[in-house]
Parts: sequence; structure tokens; C-alpha cells
Amino acid sequence: MVSRLKVEESISESSVYTSLRAVERPHLLRRALGHVERGPLVLVAAAGYGKTTLLYALARRIPRSAVYPLSLADQDVAYLEARLKAAADHIS
Repeated sequence: MVSRLKVEESISESSVYTSLRAVERPHLLRRALGHVERGPLVLVAAAGYGKTTLLYALARRIPRSAVYPLSLADQDVAYLEARLKAAADHIS
């Protein structure tokens, strides 16, 4: 079962960026960690609501995890497979 966590408040409403660092929102991080423990998680929100920031915060707290940003080149399955293997080898 996939958990769905809706990020309902924008970064500007709940967090401040200083020197390219976001102030984390611990309540969302706790909720997301709880969902991840039960299985896959889908984050849903409009641009600017902190999905990427939350993903990176989760990756810092979950052993052997990483964030893999996709690019247009990843449409090539062989390229994507090679990059995912390299990323998996890096965190092993």
C-alpha cells in the first residue's frame, strides 16, 4: 500500500530560507517518517511547498537511502539503470 502525504502549507508560510538552507519542518518530517515505515510514500503538493526539502531530510534520516533527481537523459532506460546502479553502489 502506498501512503500519500499532502504537504498543505508552503515553505514561505512555515519555514525560512537563509544562506540556501531551509529551516526544517519537524512535524512534516515526523509524519513522513511514520508513513515511510509502513511502505512507499507519495508526496503531493504544488511547486514551492517543500517536497524536495522534505525528501532530502528523509534521506538524511533513513539508513541506506538517497534522493535521485531525474533528468531528461533518464528517459533512456539503459542510462537510468546505470545511474541507479551507481547510486545504489554508493550507498551500500
